[in-house]
This record gives sequence, C-alpha cells and structure tokens, in this order.
Amino acid sequence: MIYVFGGLLLAIAYTTLALALAIWNVDITPFGDILISCHVSALEPSECRKLAINAGWETALGLLAGLLCLVTFQLSRDARHRYQAWRIPSYTFQRSFLYQLFMLFIILLVAIHLFYRFDGPMIVNRTMMLSHESRFASLENLCWPILLQLFVADKSRTGRYLALVLLVTIASLTFYRAMYIALLVFGVGLFALEIMHRCWRHRARWRKYVYALGEHSLVGLVLVILIFATAVSDSSMRRSYVKSESADSPVARVTEQPVVEDHSGQRRMVQRIMFPLYQASMAKQISLSTELPSATQTIARKFRLSGEPNLNEFLYRSLYEYDPVGQAVSLFYGEAAASTALRPFYWILASCIILISVAIVGQRIAVPIGLVVGVALWRGYQGGLFDILPALIIQLVTIIAITSPRFFLYLNRVH
Repeated sequence: MIYVFGGLLLAIAYTTLALALAIWNVDITPFGDILISCHVSALEPSECRKLAINAGWETALGLLAGLLCLVTFQLSRDARHRYQAWRIPSYTFQRSFLYQLFMLFIILLVAIHLFYRFDGPMIVNRTMMLSHESRFASLENLCWPILLQLFVADKSRTGRYLALVLLVTIASLTFYRAMYIALLVFGVGLFALEIMHRCWRHRARWRKYVYALGEHSLVGLVLVILIFATAVSDSSMRRSYVKSESADSPVARVTEQPVVEDHSGQRRMVQRIMFPLYQASMAKQISLSTELPSATQTIARKFRLSGEPNLNEFLYRSLYEYDPVGQAVSLFYGEAAASTALRPFYWILASCIILISVAIVGQRIAVPIGLVVGVALWRGYQGGLFDILPALIIQLVTIIAITSPRFFLYLNRVH
C-alpha cells in the first residue's frame, strides 16, 4: 500500500504548497492565466482569490480525511492479522502469453510513434502536435502506469529493464510533464522505500535486498538524468512557443499589458502551482449559471464515444478560446461542483475511499495493482474521479489478465 500512501501524500503536499502560495500572493495581477480564470468567472481578483483559497482548504481537508481512513485501516487489528494471507507473491511475467502480447503491443506503438514523429510532417506548433499525435499520446498515457507497475512488481531483471526502456522512450515522446513527476515519485522514490522496507522486515537476509537497493539506486540515477534532460528540452521548446505567441495572447488582452518574458521562471512556476485552485473555483462559479458536462459525458468522451468536450476540456476552452486543444486541472473540487450539490469535501473523501478500496481488494486477491491505484489517485486528484475511471478500469483488467494464472491459483489457496 506504499504507493497508495504516496499518491495521497503527493496530492496533499501539492495542495498545501498551492494553498500557501495562494494565501501569500495577495496581488494576483502579475499572473495572466489566473486573471483569465477570474475574468471567465466574472469576479474581481480579490473575490476570485478568496474562492481559490476556499477550494484549497476544502481539498486539503478531504484528502487528509482520506489519508486518515487509509491509516486507520492499515493499523486495524483485522489488517494486521491477515497481513500474511494478503501478501503479494513474487511475480515473473515472462511465461505469460498475455504479458508477451502486451509488451509487443507497446514496442509496436512506440516504434510507430517514433516513425511518425521523425518521418511525418514537420510541425513546430505544440498545439498542432498535440492534435496530430493525440491517439499516440492517449494510448501511451493509458499504458505507462501498467508498465511502471510491471517494473516494480517483476522479479525478473530482464522484465524490469525492458519495462524501464519502454518507459523512458514514452517519457521522451510525451507532451505531459506530469509523467516525469510520476516516474520519479512512484518509479524511483517509492520503489526505493519499498525495498528499504523489505530490508527492515527481513533483516536476517538483508544482503539480498541491499544488492537490490543498490541496483535500483543506479537505475534510478540513470532515470533521473534521462528525465531531467528530456524535461529541459521540452521546457525550451515550450518557452520558444510561448515567446513567439505572446504578442497577441489573451493574457495581454485581459491584463492590458504585454507579456514580459520572465527569465527567472519564478512567476511562471508560482502561477503553475496555484492555477489548479483557481480553475477548481472557476468550475464551481460557472456551475451556478451554466450546465457543465456530466459524469456520463466525461466517461463517454474518455472512451471516444462522444465528440462533446468533457468537464476539463470545457473549462480549458472557456479559458483559452483561441487554443481549444487541452484540458484544465479542476481537481476533485471542480468535479464535485459539476456532479453534486453536496459540499466538495464529501465528494473528495468519497473519491479517495473508492480508490483506496480498489487497492485493498487488489491486495486481498494478491494482484499487484497498488502502484496503478496510487497513480490514479494522483491523476484523479488533478482531473477528477470520472476523468481517470475509464483508464483505471482498462489498466486493472489488463494487469489481472496478465497475472491470471497465478491469480486464480493464489485465490484458491487462500480460500
């Protein structure tokens, strides 16, 4: 369950930082994107800031309540008594035909994407690249949590390295820098903590796990260097694009002043951290006068069964009418405003409990899905429960199918 704890703690840490910055920055006029969200909400900057701070407090309280539920369960007598029965067995996936089929699919997907990227039309505009490569991006965004779960669960060195190579390749192709954070937190940091926990629990055989920790530390260092190089390259491309488009941007029109390139990057970073709170409060404010996309519409959109925008796409288009390709980050809070009349706190808590329950069931039947659920908690915190639910269902079915021979054998043995 360390990955579920990690996903919740990452969401709490981000919310705390965003809330602290929102409280500290009384004057929000230097932040152009935030001013756009206030303009869309038809609010004065001071009132807009108050609503964003309220969204931050309610989100933090809901996440902390979810963490308390998880801690209570882990410390319960029933959980401690059944720990041995619930322990995930060691997995090697190479003999599974479905595992081989899945890996072959990923290799073909990455190869075709690479060929399309380098042999396709030359596109400098990042928005057009997102539009042209959206199918590749969606499939890779769906598959990389499965690969990361296989990476941390596979006891075969060959299987781990194959998953690692594919993960790094997908990271170099992705448009979403949030994937870098997830790879470093879940694939490097939390995996290292899991190995150290094994060292502590099996102190009599500590050498076996120390060697594994050393190997993982080396792999983690290489992964950090590769991801850092990719992130720097991606940031340079984004800065060039923003600078070329800044003369007639909506930010300049709303703030009535030209966009000045901030070479320190501090203002952009602060705005990027705070912005989800303002987008979440914007969703709640818009819901008072406009019918937002429903949960059914969001799920249909995720399964490509509808051409209508989901909630986060709708909010993004409300912010940037000139650039319709993208999604807002409205958090559980924004989804609550669109889905229920109850206080967002209850929606946030219920979403956390649902995802934690999925992880508990997976632990009970000995299927390695903890990391996938932890990533889903982090991604769901940003986009909402219904935003990640279709992908989570596909990921869980895939992992259960890959582990099905051991899954049924272990299930019968327990009962």
